[in-house]
Amino acid sequence: MNNSKAYTSLQNNPITAATRTSNQPTEHLSVFSLERVNLESYQLVWLGSNINSIEEGYSTVTVKGLRKIVDYTKLFDNVNRCKAYIQQTNDTITFLVCSEQLGEIFIPQIHDLENIWSIYIYCNNKEYHQQWTTKYSKVSLQQKKLYSEADLELTSEILLDKQSTRTLLCDILCYLPYPENYCHKLINLLKVYYNGNTAQLRILQEFERDYRPDRAISWYTRGTCLFNLINKAFRQNNIELVFLFGFFLQDLYRQLKEEHKKFKKATIENPLIKVYRGQIIRKREIGRLIHWRSFYIAANSAFSTALDRSVALAFLNQSAQPNDEFQSVLFEIEIDVRLTTRPFANISHLSNFSDELEILFINRTEFKLEHIFYNEDENIWIATLKLINDDDMKSPKEFESTTKRKCLKNCLSALYDPESDYIRESKIIIIFLNKLSDLFPSEKWILAFKFYYIGSNESQDTKQTGFDLAFSNYEEALKIWFEYVEDDELNCSMDKGVIHQKLADLYVHIKNKNLAYNHYNLSISYYQSAIKKAVTDCERLYAIYQLSQVYDKKANLKKNEQDILVAIKYSELYVKNMLQFRSPNSLTVANCFKLLAILYRSTSIDNALINFQRALKIHTKREKLDTLEITSLCKQIIDIYMHYKHDYRSALKYQLINQEHIMKQIVQSTATLLKKYHLAESYVKLSDIYVLLNENDKAYENLIKAMELHQESDLISFAKGNIADIEVKLAHIHVISKEYDLANECLISAIKLYKESSSDWSYNRKWVRCLAAWLLACLITWWYALYSGVGLREPLFSINLWKK
Repeated sequence: MNNSKAYTSLQNNPITAATRTSNQPTEHLSVFSLERVNLESYQLVWLGSNINSIEEGYSTVTVKGLRKIVDYTKLFDNVNRCKAYIQQTNDTITFLVCSEQLGEIFIPQIHDLENIWSIYIYCNNKEYHQQWTTKYSKVSLQQKKLYSEADLELTSEILLDKQSTRTLLCDILCYLPYPENYCHKLINLLKVYYNGNTAQLRILQEFERDYRPDRAISWYTRGTCLFNLINKAFRQNNIELVFLFGFFLQDLYRQLKEEHKKFKKATIENPLIKVYRGQIIRKREIGRLIHWRSFYIAANSAFSTALDRSVALAFLNQSAQPNDEFQSVLFEIEIDVRLTTRPFANISHLSNFSDELEILFINRTEFKLEHIFYNEDENIWIATLKLINDDDMKSPKEFESTTKRKCLKNCLSALYDPESDYIRESKIIIIFLNKLSDLFPSEKWILAFKFYYIGSNESQDTKQTGFDLAFSNYEEALKIWFEYVEDDELNCSMDKGVIHQKLADLYVHIKNKNLAYNHYNLSISYYQSAIKKAVTDCERLYAIYQLSQVYDKKANLKKNEQDILVAIKYSELYVKNMLQFRSPNSLTVANCFKLLAILYRSTSIDNALINFQRALKIHTKREKLDTLEITSLCKQIIDIYMHYKHDYRSALKYQLINQEHIMKQIVQSTATLLKKYHLAESYVKLSDIYVLLNENDKAYENLIKAMELHQESDLISFAKGNIADIEVKLAHIHVISKEYDLANECLISAIKLYKESSSDWSYNRKWVRCLAAWLLACLITWWYALYSGVGLREPLFSINLWKK
């Protein structure tokens, strides 16, 4: 492998503990301070009136003994402080040892806390304590039980994280050009942390002596402290700890990627596989799984599965009851090896458990959660997952380069990704950038990225102080980049363009159009310069994308048709070249088609329609359906067909597509109130189109369906206004059908509902007066229809008219 030299010198360069302690930056030591930070998945909390006797080993259960199993131990002699600490660490499995003097007081206060796994009372008089502890199921008076339970490995690698920014950070970690001594840093810090834990120190010494990049999978599957720490870091989003393991994650990713290629070839004849994973998780996580059924999830960390169901079942407690705090879940995962996904493979030949047929998935692998149910025969929950296409996976070309420095710059530039949720995750990104600055102290330009993200975060604050801080941070970032103007390798013209674009956006927000326009122009000039200096297609393409964005914003600012045409040119160029880096079904490509369509609306309605349809086609083919985006695109297409082309049949087709996806989401979601409202609105829109197509029976049927949905609403006051609108539309259909008495009943019902839909009667009197005027207009219309014999498709006075 390319970076094998980085670790082959480990056994020739041992570093003493004294040297380690004196040379490590304080922020790294704080991450690994045994007094401050728990790196394990669980902890031991000891509450006793005589801490000294515990420390010195005068008890039969000693801290030293338990550290062999539960490394992180906290000692308390104060009930209130102990309780507060347990409540603060509610995300960590806690084993409590309590003295007999304090147990009877303390245990009733904390027994029902979810993070308390087991309680052991250290006592001499077992008969007395058995009398009052019988009602507390977690309490044990047996020392052996504490040891055996503490030895459980409780993990939740497969639950549940969908943040795109964290996926991006994992991608970056897999491509960063780590310094050659980076592995030493992790080992040295862990030796300090595990000082006194002989078993763990022995493992670290072996790792220091023997580790190579081509043994990453073997080390990961050993179940050592390294395995525990990596998984906990990902589960708890501990970016400092994840960063320290970056080199290992990179090696694991690269090795698994190579094994993935072999695995695909080996299974080409039988590409459909089912694998299993047995896992202990909290009861509340079961609730989350039930709530998120038919949704899409990303695995928090790398995780192993078995081809043999019985192997997975062996990890479960089949005597657990449905109401127990910790539940046994069997994940059944369907795999199609032909899909485009993150790497996974059969690693049995590399694993420390070669007799088990083991499939390892890299972290951030995406699945669809299809179903979860409780199997009473086996006393376990069964959750069925399906591996899905990762259409938005980045190409290695977006990170790699010919030099390490340029590779580092590419990794940071990936943070500009428009699809990442960098605002919500800005704190994590800033921590990440701090760690990069520590890792590459000579690259001062990394600080410019930090100022940029602080500015982006502050710009979300609509108060003046927020804008002032955003401006100042953007200016600081620009100052740094101006120091690298002659550095063609960094091509900082791109970064200056991004910052000027952000400054322009701020000026638009505070309604200073002239300064906004000036900064947009500066941004354009820098992007054009970046294209000339670009050495890779990916770099050039990103500048083209940004140019399309800036020209679009300029066009909106000054209503300049020439800017729209230039924006269209760059957008088409971007879409044309983007497919060499991304899947044709990626969100990025869909968004480009949508942008093109919006730009074309003012110049070519036909091209607008074509690009809206292209974007919709991608969204409807994606594994991860975005119903709101599908609704938005359908609305645009329907609007064009109805108001520009007067093609009501085509409009109907897309309204039916929209309704199909709304109904799918209702079936999949447990929170259906809003979805039912959207479905009711869809029925109303279908009715409007059927009226225009002279299919009044279908129009009537859809209005009745919409009314029934509103009548089921818990927000009946809000629903009454919607039902009243439907009554008016029903009256319209009755008029067309010459059912004037029924039309009259509908209008009277509408008046009553409008009156009831709000307690503010003075407000509603205006509505009723308008409705009465509209009713008079309808009577005139009916009279005209009755005596002229002319059929009506629309009333003489539109409902939109009287609503005004």
